[in-house]
Amino acid sequence: MTGTMTGTMDGPAGRPVRLLLVGAGHAHLPLIAAADRLRAAGVEPVLVAPAAFHYSGTVAALATRTAATAGHAPGRIDVAALARRHGVRHHVGRLTDLDLDARTARTDATDGIDSGADLAWDLVSLNLGSTTTSPWAAVPDAVIPVKPLAPLMRLGTLLDAGSPARPSSVTVIGGGGSGIELACGIATHPQRPRVRLLESGPVLGPSLPAGARRVVAARLAALGIAVHLDARIEAVERDAVTGRWATSDAAGSGTSDTQRMAHDLAVVATGLRAAPELERWGLGDHRGVPVTAHLQHPARPEVYAVGDCAHFLPGPLPRIGVHGVRQAPVLLAGLLRPDRRPPAYRPRATSLAVWDLGAGAALAVRGERWWQRGAGPLKAHLDRRWLRRWQ
Repeated sequence: MTGTMTGTMDGPAGRPVRLLLVGAGHAHLPLIAAADRLRAAGVEPVLVAPAAFHYSGTVAALATRTAATAGHAPGRIDVAALARRHGVRHHVGRLTDLDLDARTARTDATDGIDSGADLAWDLVSLNLGSTTTSPWAAVPDAVIPVKPLAPLMRLGTLLDAGSPARPSSVTVIGGGGSGIELACGIATHPQRPRVRLLESGPVLGPSLPAGARRVVAARLAALGIAVHLDARIEAVERDAVTGRWATSDAAGSGTSDTQRMAHDLAVVATGLRAAPELERWGLGDHRGVPVTAHLQHPARPEVYAVGDCAHFLPGPLPRIGVHGVRQAPVLLAGLLRPDRRPPAYRPRATSLAVWDLGAGAALAVRGERWWQRGAGPLKAHLDRRWLRRWQ
């Protein structure tokens, strides 16, 4: 099997090319389902990933679920079952080491499901997602980061009526899409905790058209969510956040002196960065693994990266799931036909985004266009259609 364009190679006689899939995100799920096609092309996929994948499109639903539905979150996909169904060897856990020169990898155990293994590979594809970039995300128990999504599952349990640690007040840090969706989801939870939203910039949802931002502001006000802009946060502790933020009162608007805002729980939805282990493996930095339009590392074509962990060299891409979904067929096509020039990923100029504003309310946005009518049913339909494919 040849093809210098993709970095594939001939193995010993009778041995297929070993493809290591690291992570089971939006781009790798279709590759797992296409395992028979890969094997027919002489490529044997092996997966290293957690047993479940949490779909980012239902992040607000994750925040509002209860302990009673802990094992049946709306966006939970059973990756282990998907791998079994398609005959893909699955090491449940995470990759702890990746040797690019020796082309070996080491896995670790997760919850005692898998004891770990040493793996040899010819090609490796990384779909590791992203993590919240914030010094506060590492504060144990006091702060829940938005990414990775797995820890966010704990939020719904904490909000449950039976939880002894149920918060009556929650601070959400970050006024982008995830922060706004989570603030709305928490505010419309049956327990109705008090919610504050802190944003470091002068406006919420800076990527939105001006009219859409006004809709979001009105929705937050209707839900009783206190919004503080131009926030300069100095510390996030177990029971409070300390810093300076914009104020508005009878005396006018301005910026407060340093003050302390008490809460029972903080959720961090600030910026995202690629998985930190990529730097340790010598594959990239906070932006991710550099890849060409063919989704390959320019100096190591045997290394592919997709989704949030990829630094797309033709032009920066926002860390949203739609790119992982659309990169999947490009990645698969390149792996199936390594003897030909690989296809290129060409991002669309605009993409549809539907923001969940809680309790069935939603806002649909595409470029400078936005609308509310029918946005809730549209989001439900799109999420159900995508999830049905994998659940």
